[in-house]
This record gives sequence, structure tokens and C-alpha cells, in this order.
Amino acid sequence: PRYAIQNTPWSWSELDEVVRFLIISITIIVVAVPEGLPLAVTISLAYSMFKMMADQNLVRHLVACETMGGATQICSDKTGTLTQNRMTVVRAWISGQDFVYDNENNPSKEAFNSKVYTLLTEGICVNSSARYNRGGSGPEGFVGNKTECALLVYADKLGRHYDDVQNSVRVINVMPFNSKKKRMSTLVSTQNGGSRLYVKGASEVILERSIRYISQEGD
Repeated sequence: PRYAIQNTPWSWSELDEVVRFLIISITIIVVAVPEGLPLAVTISLAYSMFKMMADQNLVRHLVACETMGGATQICSDKTGTLTQNRMTVVRAWISGQDFVYDNENNPSKEAFNSKVYTLLTEGICVNSSARYNRGGSGPEGFVGNKTECALLVYADKLGRHYDDVQNSVRVINVMPFNSKKKRMSTLVSTQNGGSRLYVKGASEVILERSIRYISQEGD
């Protein structure tokens, strides 16, 4: 600029000074940007995170602030987010009867014949991969598959607890659930010296192999 302001003629001998200025500028950029840029970006993202938190949008990772800030639709798995991550039995078809349960209509032992009641509760408690864990965090202390936990809670509401059934029935063999067969089976011994096989799984698989069902009278 001094050449234009002071009208000083250019001299090639002053080229070294221009090059020195250029080198100093490049040095400042090289030294300052790698150290200052990450800090500036982190501060900016942290500020954005707190701003989004005020809008009920909690971002756990700073690097996601830019993406979440521009999001217009958020798809979320409802289990554990919008619900309590607990399943309950709300409807059942047993021995030709259709049962619907809600806050005013709870499962009751008196609704079943004694034979139907025994087979139902025993089958639920024995043929299950879920288990009772005293002091566990699951529903009513049960841990394992959520669907099986719901069935165990259902049996418990009917008056038969998992531990009581497990201690009174001798299990001969257990065939875990298989995605190919779509069913789980448990073989137990009966009091008359025979054996009984409890099976549960996909409805189309079970019904295809069924030829009879127990009536309300236990026949």
C-alpha cells in the first residue's frame, strides 16, 4: 500500500520483504487454525446443544447437533420411550371363551374349570424361558422375554406363582424356541407316571397340529 500512497517506485530489492510478510501470514494460519478451529467448533456445538435442550430436544453427542438441528421428522421406537417397556395380557381365548382384561376386569381363578386352570397356569410357568428373579427390575420381578414375562404375570394374577409351579413339576426335557419351527416345547412328567408336552409358538403352527381343545368343563 505504501507504494500507492507515497507514490514510491517499486524496487525488486524489496521483494524479500513482501515474501517475508507472506510467509508470516501463512505461518499464522497454519499455527492458529488447527488449534483454534476445533475449540471454536466445540463451543459452537455445545451452545447449539443447550439451545436445542431448551426446545425439549436432547442431543447426547455434540457431532449430532448439526443433523438434529435440521431434522424435521424424528422416528423413534416406542418401547421404553413412549411406554413403560412392559407388556400385559389384555385378551385371551381359553377353552372356547373370550376373555378381555382391563383395569376393571382382572384375571380370576374362578373363571376356569380346575383342570383348565391347572393346565393353563402350569403350561405358562413351565414352558417359558423367562424366570423369576427376586428383586429383579422386570415386571413383578420376572426377567427375560417381555411376552413371556407378561404370561408369567398373568399366571401370577391367577394365583399360581412361577416358583411354586417349578418346584411341583418335574421337567424331563426342554426344546427352546426355534425360528425355523416357530415353537417352544417342554416335556414334563405327570402324577400318574405318564408325560405331558406343553407347546407354544406361532398360532398358525400350533393350530395346524391341533385336533382337539379342552372345553370349559375340562373335557
